[in-house]
Formats: sequence, structure tokens, C-alpha cells
Amino acid sequence: MLYFKLMSYLQLSLCVCLVSSSVLAAKGGPNDGGISSANAGPAGLVVEWFTQVEVGAGGRLVDVQYTVDENFTTTLFTVSYENFSERISENDLDAFGKPYEIKGAEEQANLRREIIEAELKAQGKSDVKVEVKKVVVPKTMLYAVNSHGVVTAIDAESGETKWVEAVGRSGFPTIGLGASIGTFVSEKGKSVYQPGRVAVINGNSVYCLDADSGKILWSEPTMWPPSAPPGVSENFVFVPTTNGRLQAFPMKTKGVGIDNFVSIGLSTSRPLLTDRTVSWATKSGYYTVAPNNDTVRSPKYRVNASDAILSTGGYSNGFLYVTSKDGYIYSINERQGSVNWELTMGQQILESPVALMNDLYIFTRENNLFKIAAESGKLASGWDKPVRDVTQYVGASQKNFYVLDKFGNLMVLDQATGNRINLIAGSPLSLVCPNTKSDRLIVGSESGFIQCLREVGNEFPFFHATEAKKSDAQKADQDNPFQTKEPSKDPFKAGIDDDPFKMTPQKKTDDDKSDPFKSGGANDPFKSGGSEDPFKSGGSDDPFKSGGN
Repeated sequence: MLYFKLMSYLQLSLCVCLVSSSVLAAKGGPNDGGISSANAGPAGLVVEWFTQVEVGAGGRLVDVQYTVDENFTTTLFTVSYENFSERISENDLDAFGKPYEIKGAEEQANLRREIIEAELKAQGKSDVKVEVKKVVVPKTMLYAVNSHGVVTAIDAESGETKWVEAVGRSGFPTIGLGASIGTFVSEKGKSVYQPGRVAVINGNSVYCLDADSGKILWSEPTMWPPSAPPGVSENFVFVPTTNGRLQAFPMKTKGVGIDNFVSIGLSTSRPLLTDRTVSWATKSGYYTVAPNNDTVRSPKYRVNASDAILSTGGYSNGFLYVTSKDGYIYSINERQGSVNWELTMGQQILESPVALMNDLYIFTRENNLFKIAAESGKLASGWDKPVRDVTQYVGASQKNFYVLDKFGNLMVLDQATGNRINLIAGSPLSLVCPNTKSDRLIVGSESGFIQCLREVGNEFPFFHATEAKKSDAQKADQDNPFQTKEPSKDPFKAGIDDDPFKMTPQKKTDDDKSDPFKSGGANDPFKSGGSEDPFKSGGSDDPFKSGGN
């Protein structure tokens, strides 16, 4: 009897120890392919939050997307002194379970200040100043999808999981996801906020979800096999395909009535979306650009690179930046389609270019990082030599630049000089969400672990786009080719005389008949319904015909 009591006591003690160690591990920091607080601290970083996303048996994280919605903001009040800081949000709940709202949050912050000042005075610290600051921040979200088609939405500032939704069939391949931000629409004479959309490709179907609730709004099959993650705008879900076409699923009709933008070659990367255009690349070296609106629905220009284009393009201040496998970089005027400059690095380029402010960062296959002045196409001042042993972009703050080295460790560089400031050793990072929107670093592992890091002084996010707008405003009176001030006539607006995308009837010539890209040409291999169209639905030679051999 004593034996069994002793064994029960030992088993209970062991369980308590195991539970205690699990709790300590959770409080102490990440231990699954992440960076611990102990390792982050000496590099000037703080682990803001970490979480575990569902991946399922034998599954893995496939894709992660970060969004910043300036149309939906939150007002915060901080109560701080010395090294102490406390946040009170308008969305926090009061004693009755109702949100404080802005006025209530401010009153609560002032009350907390009075309490803290009284406590400090009782401790003999009457000279310590307690400050209350008001901050308005945009809504930031993180969307992740695993290989079984399960989507998770996470508040990118707090790490709180907002919703989880499964789409499609778990046995079908999930290529990736895309997400858009909310917008204001007119309903019954009032401006109403409409949440963004999340699109996921599972098998040969695209699923569209409400970004706020995770509710599946619609799903439609693709006409051709999808080949890369989708891009999502206010009006369309854009899906790249194996034959180079970009399928556009209209939001207004819940995906019914697909438009097809034509190019040549396999599309291997996510489309790039700006306020005005959607653009995509193919392995045949074509970079095609089309208007991102619901009025003009055909490509208007394309740039032919000298080799395959294997990554998504970059964008900054009215220019598109494209890299090809043979090491060339192209700067393209988004409005006109003209090549501003081209430059060869002499090394293969497989990664997407990173455009920040007026600088361009290029990662080569030889694990070298170059910094280029975006306006001139020349090596940036202070970066005469590349940074070596670098593989991937992670994020950037006001002064620092964060990358992965060839071993998967996080490296901190000085943006001005490229000098290495610090190397954060730890578990190799197998998951990165490259963030060009803010200073938050989103890293983790394919096993579902995700964490967010920030610099010690940046309690609130620093947004690169906001800083770029400030810089443009300061240069508004100068002859600045990167100026973002709108022209008197928008060349992307349908019907304007100087619209480079406007379709004007022209007399056919012999050259027109032989143009393989001209819509409806006699020799157009992509002409809908043409006798030579290998993709004609139901055609005898259609390799994707339902029920074909």
C-alpha cells in the first residue's frame, strides 16, 4: 500500500514539474525555430509576441502575408515613466464589458497616471514624471495558410488569433494566399467600411474569405492549373497559371465571369499589385503590366528580359523593379512602360528586389547583397562592396536592415554602410515574412511557430510608406522623377486622351497580322475559340479538358 502511495506521489510530482516547465518555457520565450528574448536583447530587439499556428499531421506552413490597413485605425493611450509603459486602447473593455472608446480610454489613462503618481509619491519618488501620450495606429494583420488549406488570421501587433478557417480539401495542394485591405463603399448615401478579402488557392480552385470574420464568401474553379500564390485587390483576385495567363476573378460577381490577361511562359511568382497596376512575370522572361481597375481589362505593355524572371517585382515611387535570372535589373516607368535604366550584377538573381524609399536591395544566388540608388541605377554611396553570406530579406527599421545569413541566423546591418552590427545566433529560421511595410520582423518555422520582433525604442510600428510620403512632400517643389504628386490628368483613368493604355482603333497592317500578342489577330495562338487554340475549352487537343485521357 505504501508502495502505491509513493508511486502516485512521484507521478503527481513529475506531472507538476512537466506542467511547470511548459509554463516557464512559454513565459521565457520561444524554443521552436525562433529567437529567444535572451538572444534578442543584446541586439537591441524585443520579442513582441509569439504563437503556434495549426499545421496538422504531416503539414507545414505554406505562406504568410502581412497587411497594413490605413482605412481602419485604433487610438491608443500610453502611460509611461522611466522604463515602465502601459497601453490602453479604445477597444479595451470596461467593468461592464463594453469598449472604452476614445473618450473612455483617455479618461482611464489619466486615472492610471494619477494612481501611479500617488504610488510613486508614497515611495518618495515625487520627482518622477508620468506621461500620457495619444497614438493612432493603422490595423495590421498577419494571414497564414498551411498545406492542408487551413487559414489563420492573427493581429500583427498583439499576436492574438482572430479566426481560423479551413478551405478546400486537405489532400489537395495549397499553393498560397493573398490579402487585401478594407475600403469605404457607399451604401444608401453613407460611407461604410468594407473589410478586406483573403484569397487561397487549394487544388484547382480559388476561395475568397472575409478578412475580418474568415467567412468563405465564394469559390470558383480556375480555367488552367494555378502556378503561384494569388494577388488580391479591391476589385479582383488575380491567379497566375502554368501557361502564363493571369486569371482575374471579379469581386462584384463573386468570381463569376473570369477575365484572362495573356502572356507567355510559366508564371512562378505572386503578382505585384500597386494602386494602378497589376504585373506578373514568367520563366520565358516576360514581365507584363495591366491596369488594376474594373474598366480596362487587357495588358497594355510588357518588358522582355534577357532571361527567366523567377520572382515578384518591386515597386517604389512610380517605378517597377524587375530582376532576371541572368543578373539583370530593370527599372520601368509604371505609367509609360519605358525602361528607365538596366543594370547587370554579373551574378544570378532569384530573389525579389527590395525597394525601400529611394534605395533598391538586390540578393544574388551567390549570397551577396547589393544596394543600388533607385533613381540612377548605380551602386549606393557607402556600399561599394556587397555584403557577403546573405540569403534573404527579413525587414528594416529607420536605420537598421535585417537579413538571414546562409545558416539561417538573423543578421543586423547598418543601412547607411552595410556594416554588420550584430548576428543573432539560435535555431535556424525556416520561415520569413519579408516586411517592406513596417519595422516589425515576422519570422518562425514551417512547423507553425511564428514570432514578431521589434527594436527596443519602437514600441509602436514605424511605417516605411508613411515616411516615404513625408520625404516626397519635402521635395514637392523640386524636379523629382519619384514625386508622388498626382498629375492633372490621370493616365490610368479610362477615357483620358493621354492614357497610354487607351485602346484606339488603328488600321491593320501586315505587321499587325503577325503579332502573336495582338488580341484577335489571325495568328493569335491565345485567341478565344481559335482553331489552333490549345487551351480552347473542350477542344480535341485541350490537355486540361475535363475527363480527358
